[in-house]
Amino acid sequence: MTQIYGSGALQPALDLKPEEGTHYEIGYKLNAEKSAWRLAIFNYEVKDSVEAVKNEDESQGYDYFNKDIRNTGVEISVTLAHDNKWTSRWGVTYHNPQVRDDNPDGYADNAWHDYGSRYQINGSLSYVDAKFSSTLKANFVGDRTSDTKEQRHIKPQLFTDWHFSYQPQANHKVFLHINNILDRRDIVSTGNSNYYNLGRNFMLGYEYLF
Repeated sequence: MTQIYGSGALQPALDLKPEEGTHYEIGYKLNAEKSAWRLAIFNYEVKDSVEAVKNEDESQGYDYFNKDIRNTGVEISVTLAHDNKWTSRWGVTYHNPQVRDDNPDGYADNAWHDYGSRYQINGSLSYVDAKFSSTLKANFVGDRTSDTKEQRHIKPQLFTDWHFSYQPQANHKVFLHINNILDRRDIVSTGNSNYYNLGRNFMLGYEYLF
């Protein structure tokens, strides 16, 4: 209702169409003694996906419009149990996301064009010992293209996080989350404007279940 009638900075778009689409996926799973492999091939297409774009006029509001999106790709991952304390997870995704823009500012010929990223590589290493656990994660997103008609190339992203937790009793837990360990200044926006991620930061907390 907000997308149709607007609210605050969101402009009304009475001619919006409902989204509809299909998603197909086929995969294979293999569980060995100390490893678990996963392979998936997928394809989806959404007609009239509802998206928002910032107005460049004095109102500085946001307009909603419809556009078609599609994607085909493959992803493979493996989980390795090295022993009773150490576990690692690795994965690779390669796909081809595309968009066909009905926005008046989009392509004049309404042609399909690339957007988003082409591939993603992720990995994690986990350690669990009685009351203590820790997980180190990394996620690399490469070959990024803007979702606007200029087809701007955007530098890759690398997300790194480290999580710790200590649970002395069943209903008590202390945790520490460290985000952006490498203190990278990555672009998180997908248009023509640059919006950057937060620098290295952390959260220290305590949980009590009752």
